[in-house]
Amino acid sequence: MLNNIMFIDNSPLNNQLTETLNKKNQLFETANFFINPIEALEFLVQNHNHINELPEAIVADANFQEIGFIEFSRTLNSIIPILAKKPILYIKNFALSQNERDVLNEFEFVKGYFNKTISLNELMEISQKDNRFSSAV
Repeated sequence: MLNNIMFIDNSPLNNQLTETLNKKNQLFETANFFINPIEALEFLVQNHNHINELPEAIVADANFQEIGFIEFSRTLNSIIPILAKKPILYIKNFALSQNERDVLNEFEFVKGYFNKTISLNELMEISQKDNRFSSAV
């Protein structure tokens, strides 16, 4: 079961809705919300040795304005080896091309895809999973 999760969505409204669902249903002990994916990556790097601060899972919208999602995923892949806790990634977007999905599926930490606005059932599904992955560090 997950305790710590990170949400990255450039829509403050989507983040607020997800935060409300989490609080009402007590799904995750700690939930961090970011609008800017670069700030989320910086948070991970800054807290790389603080296991209690790092998320077990990241739910990210694939439509970033600041950085392409493939570039975001490659950057995440490059910093995972230094993280004390290895997060997995769920991607929110129904408009990814098959080529983009093929590239993303090459990353071991990518665990699934959801529609843009994540539902309570989907959050509950994520919260109940053992989302660890093994990686060569």
